[in-house]
Amino acid sequence: MTDIIKQIRKRATQKNGRLIFPEAEDPRVLKAAAHLCEKNICSVSLIGNQDNIRRIAKGEQVQLPSTVTFIDISTTVADEQLVEHLYSRRKHKGLTRDEARKALENPLYLGASLVATDRADACVAGSTATTGDVIRAAIH
Repeated sequence: MTDIIKQIRKRATQKNGRLIFPEAEDPRVLKAAAHLCEKNICSVSLIGNQDNIRRIAKGEQVQLPSTVTFIDISTTVADEQLVEHLYSRRKHKGLTRDEARKALENPLYLGASLVATDRADACVAGSTATTGDVIRAAIH
């Protein structure tokens, strides 16, 4: 089992992927983010308010490396490329641009949209969100 994990880590490190965590206020996610960055496995972005996330990390005694980046929903949702992407995927179901903008206020939808628009390689979620919510965001 150890050899398999070593192989996975080696391949992940070589890819130098960009990983998004939409549930960044969960202490387990913060620990995982710190570990991934410290081991240079991938770059990590946390969705949420940087001050809140850092406060939680400090309370949990998690040292977030300087390489961790933060994606603030209030500034990213205004990104018209993301709105247009979600709108174009769901307009056949009656979704409006305003509804797409509102949906992107949900970190799960924002994370999935960042992957879909090639701004990230993967989005890891499900520590606090239900499986259904995670899958729904990915499908939309």
